[in-house]
Order: sequence, then C-alpha cells, then structure tokens
Amino acid sequence: MNTLREVDVRVPFVGRKDELDRTAAALSEGRVATLVGPGGSGKSRMALESTARDAVDFVFVALAGTAEGAVNDAIAVALDARESPGIDAASAIEASLRANPRAMLIDNCEHVLDEARAICARMAAIPGVRVLATSRHRLGLENETVVDIGPLGNDDARAFVLACLRAKDPGFAPDRLDEDRISAIATLLDGLPIAIDLAIARYPTITLAQLARELRRIVPSQFRRAHSTDPRHQTLELTVEWSTSLLSATARVLFSACVSFSGWFDAEDVRAVGDPQIGPEAAIAALDELADHSLIVRLGEGRFTVLAPVRAVASRRAEALRGASTFSQRHAVRMRDDALRLRDAYAESDLLLFVASITERYDDYRSALDWTLHHADRLHVGVELVRTLTAYWGDRGRLAEGMRWTARALDVARNAGTLEAAEVGHLTYAHLRICYASGNYIAMLEQGPSLIGAFTQVGDRLSLGRAYNLLSVASLCLGAIDDAEKFGETAVALHRAIDHRRGVASGLCSLGNAALEGRLDPTAALVHYREGLELALEPGGEAIRVLIHGNIAEALYALCRYDEAEQSCTLSLEAAELLGNEAYRGWGYGVLSRIRLAQGEFREAGRALRTSIDYLMIEPGAEYVAAAAEMAARLALARKAPAEAAKLFYAARRFRMRHVLMQVGPAIAESAEAFARSTEALTPQEQSGAERASRDVESAPELLAAARASLEVGAAASGAWYDGPDTTNQEHELG
Repeated sequence: MNTLREVDVRVPFVGRKDELDRTAAALSEGRVATLVGPGGSGKSRMALESTARDAVDFVFVALAGTAEGAVNDAIAVALDARESPGIDAASAIEASLRANPRAMLIDNCEHVLDEARAICARMAAIPGVRVLATSRHRLGLENETVVDIGPLGNDDARAFVLACLRAKDPGFAPDRLDEDRISAIATLLDGLPIAIDLAIARYPTITLAQLARELRRIVPSQFRRAHSTDPRHQTLELTVEWSTSLLSATARVLFSACVSFSGWFDAEDVRAVGDPQIGPEAAIAALDELADHSLIVRLGEGRFTVLAPVRAVASRRAEALRGASTFSQRHAVRMRDDALRLRDAYAESDLLLFVASITERYDDYRSALDWTLHHADRLHVGVELVRTLTAYWGDRGRLAEGMRWTARALDVARNAGTLEAAEVGHLTYAHLRICYASGNYIAMLEQGPSLIGAFTQVGDRLSLGRAYNLLSVASLCLGAIDDAEKFGETAVALHRAIDHRRGVASGLCSLGNAALEGRLDPTAALVHYREGLELALEPGGEAIRVLIHGNIAEALYALCRYDEAEQSCTLSLEAAELLGNEAYRGWGYGVLSRIRLAQGEFREAGRALRTSIDYLMIEPGAEYVAAAAEMAARLALARKAPAEAAKLFYAARRFRMRHVLMQVGPAIAESAEAFARSTEALTPQEQSGAERASRDVESAPELLAAARASLEVGAAASGAWYDGPDTTNQEHELG
C-alpha cells in the first residue's frame, strides 16, 4: 500500500492549469521534471494530479520517511529490484528499469538531495524512463526541467477554500459576507493548501465568521514575534499549533504519538505509544476527532496516517516540549512487538505474507531500530528488530542495507557491553546471514567460532544448528569440502535432536551440495536432497523446496537422466513462482536451458536461456548471471561461432572471479571444458581479440546484455532458435 497516493487524492485539486501544462510538456520533451516549492504548497498533490492525467502508470516512491543512505533501497523496494553479490541497489534498479522501463514519481527529495540527484540521473539515462520528482530544492541535473509550485494565487486560493467548505458541507452557498471571509482566510493562510485544509477542518464546529476572526487573531501576532522565519513555513506551524490547541486532552496526547509513525498506524499503535492507560474506545474516538480536524487522515480498515508536512511541524513541536524521547522509546518497543508477532506468526509458515507485512511498515521498523542503536540501554529491543529484519533483507535482496544495519548493531553491542552472550550471538548470526547472501564467505568463517561459542554457552540448539549450516555453506564456497561436510552433519544432528524439520532439510541440502559440487558425486547428493525434500513439504518450506528441486535437477542432469531432471526443474520453477523470486526463476530456466541443450533441442535451449536472462535482468544473482553468460557461450559454440563464444567465456570468467567465490562443481567444470574448446578453435591472434573485446563487459547488466545479444545473433542467423548440428553428446560427458 502506498499511503501518500491514497491520502493526497482526498484533497480537492483546484487551479494550477499553467503548472499542469508545464509539467506535462516537461515530461513529454525531457526525462526529468522537478516540482519545486515550499512545504505545504501542494507539490505531492500536484505530482499525483499530473501522473493521473498521464497515459503511463508511474511507480510512486515516497521519501519523506527515508533516512540518509537509504534512497536507493527505497526505490529498489518500490520496483522489487533486488541486490545480490556484485549487484548493489543502484545497479539492481538500473537492471530492473532496463528490462522494464517505467515512469517514476520520486516524492519529497529535499532531505536526501544528493542521493536523490544521483539515482534520478542514473534512471533518467535509461531509454524509456521518465522521472518526476518533488522537492523544496531543484535536483540540479543537466536535463532537468524545474516547475515552480508556489502557494495558490488569489483566485485559486479562494476556490480551494470554497472546495474545502463544500467537502464538509455539500450544500454550502456563500453570501457576500462569506465571500469576504473566504478571501480573508485564503490571504491569512498565504494560499498554502495544507494550511487551508487544516483550518477548514474546524468547520462547521465553528462558523466561518468565527474561523476568520480566530485566524486574524493568531496569525499577525505570531508573525511579529519571528520576522526571520519564512512566513509561509510559519503559517503552517501556526495552523497546526492552533488546530491542536482546540483538541480534547486525549486527542492531543495521541496526536503526539501519531507523528512518531512514518507510515500507517491504528488505535492500538497510538495507545501503546501515547498512553496505554487510554481505553480502546477512547482511542478510536480521539483518532476520529483528529481525522475530522485533518490532522491525520483515514486510510480505511481502522488505519490512519499523518501527511509529511504536518508530521514535520508536529515533530519539531514535540522535540521543543522534550516529550519526543518517551514517544520514540515506546514507538521502538511497539515496532519490536509487532516484528515479533510477525516472525512468530508467519516467518516459519508463510514467507510471502511475512515479507509483505514487513514491507508495509518498513520505514517504522527502520526508524525504531535506528533509535535503539543510539540508546545502548535499549539495545535489547534492537536485537529482536535485527533478527526479524534479517529475514526480510535477505529475501528481498536488501543486502547492502542489511550489511550496514547488522554491522552497526554488532559494533554498538560490542562497545556497549550491555547484552547477554545469546543476544550478541543473534546479532552475529544475523550479520553472517547477510554476509552469506552477499558472498562474503571469508567473514563468515572468521566470525564463526564466536558465534558457535555464544550459542553453545546458552544451550540454544536451534540457533547453533543454523550457525553450523551457515558455516557449511561458507566452507563449500571456499572449497573446504571436508569442513563443509563436517559442519553440515553437525547442523543436521542438532536439528534432528529438537525435531526441527526445516532445519534438518536445510542441513541435508548443504550436505547434498557438498556431495554434488565438492565431491562431484551426484548419486550421493540425490540421497541427501530427496530426504530433505520430504521434510520441506510442510508450510513455510517454499524457499527450501525451490533450492532442493533445482539441486535435484542439477544432480540428475549430471547423471544424464534428462527427462527426470526436466521434471524436477519444472517443480523448482513452480515453487519459485509462488515465492515471486526472480533470481530463482532465472536460475531454474538456466538449468532448463542446459537440459535442453543436452537433449539436442537447440531452439528450446535458446528460448529457456532467453527467459532466464529476462528474469535475471530484473533480479540479477551473480552466480546465476555468470552461468547464463556461460550458457550463451556454449550455444554460440554449438552454432560454430567460437570467437563469440570465447568472448562470452572470458567476460563470464572475469565476472565470476570478481563476484562469485565458489569455483567448483560440475556446471563450472562443464563450462571450463567448453571454454577450452572455443579457444582451441581460434588462432592466438583471435584469442587475444576475443579477450580484449570481453573487457568492455563489466557489470551484471552488461554481461546479461551481451549474452542476450548473442542469442539474437543466433536467432537471426538461423531464422529460428538454433538449428546447429547435434554436438550434445560430445559436450556433455559428466555423467
């Protein structure tokens, strides 16, 4: 749910024809348009109106609650673009937009201007992508068109006051005196739409005459006290302060709690943060009072939110009254409790619902975690937030962000010395999970002993089993096969002892990988995989099933049992579709392409690889990207284009060496053999030329683009997808 999109459209849109025309022209002629104006002037509402009149759907990204360093993460979440080893958030965004160009609406850039400028420039450089931004300051891009959004002009401001009055009273018909009062209100509030909306929210509780008289009383006297403040900014502050002064005592307390939340909240949230002694019915009544006065906005289903300009003003007021710390502490505890509820209810049984629920309130979880890391005596609250969010960071590919948070939490914990050994262990485990997803296996093994020691000390066998499984994976990726098997067997034994079926399944998957990738023994691997699959069939085992089915397909392929491999690959793809994981789909179709080539079905091999590349363009996993390029090279070799094959092999090898530590396994051996055959078919000069040409291919998007271009060359050359000779049996001898 994108709350700001739902919120702002409830406000009447009046006038601004010139601004709408300039925005439409800017978006049609260029790639970046920025709506610039003071807080409360209606930039967000103007942006939404512009996009609503555009024929293209915009991806909406609200940055109001986004901290420094997290802009790319916020945009990546909106696009569902995921990081992987060697692929940071900015590269993931670029890959997603190159695969599927979109129009982007980036709202509230002013507090993260440098980051917003950098990523907007990168997005706008992609063909087919347009960017509409809102900010109090221009982005400063070379191809940027700036549209100034000032306060409403006199006529539009009066029309907006009238529209707000009629929203409260559809039958309102102003007489001459009312028209004078409307003009006075519009002038006193500087034509600021949000200030006008807040003021008119008091109608008809107080009459229009009383409203105009009250505004005349408070505005001039306050302006005389602070000449140095921007009058338009001060107008909004005064309007918010006046509106809150008229609230009931309960509503005032809960409003201070409301502004603690970056996203949506409900009555139970604000009771927990504001005053737990307030009863549920009184809290609901207070929220209705706040919504009736436009200080908060109804979202439906008992949920509310606060608009960013109002939140900013109210937060500053709370800080001035020194009440913010209490609310921030309670907010952190509330989000911790909510995270625990989600983890207990869904993380083990419904990963998709768990991730969706975290995404919905992610800004609040993140701000709560940040507060705990600034208050060492509350760090235990942050531990539970980190434990919950680690599953989210890993599944959604927010690897760089997860690495920052877990490393920071560990650093704070070690310096503070206020946590128990088990709590430090949980933070270490969370950090190592992100290290694993990021391909930092050396760090995993370096910190492994302290992790094992912490969980052994407190007798936490579940966490201990998970830790040993992580170390098994890291050891395999670094080529330490004996250690991988030893750690995997320990993980299985620990999970069996507590009857944790998914843990046993994960450990067996690791043992299967050690057998297949390390020992090149697909028969032994199948035994482990199939036992693990039986244990992973329960709810919550979707991710493990994707991996095990795919690994079974790889093992059957190595045994030349291609029809069975195809069946397992299909099951892996079906499970990946349920998860919505594009990287797993890319991997699955890559395996299917290898199977098709081994069966001599060149057209189908090309089609499967093209599908794999399309998914990897959206969510590029480094190992899968390298494998896709190597597969494209093998197809080029099959159609007797050794120079093209060698170029792709060189580029894939360089990429693999930089971003994928694991250099063992039958697939890698198979590609190495094909690489050797491609270079054998070339003269030394041709080999050098292919190697030099490969240097132009560095990033994952570039490598995937080169692989896709090779497929297109093959299609154009044959009039279909590969009609070359059947050289499969010569290529595949690993069984």
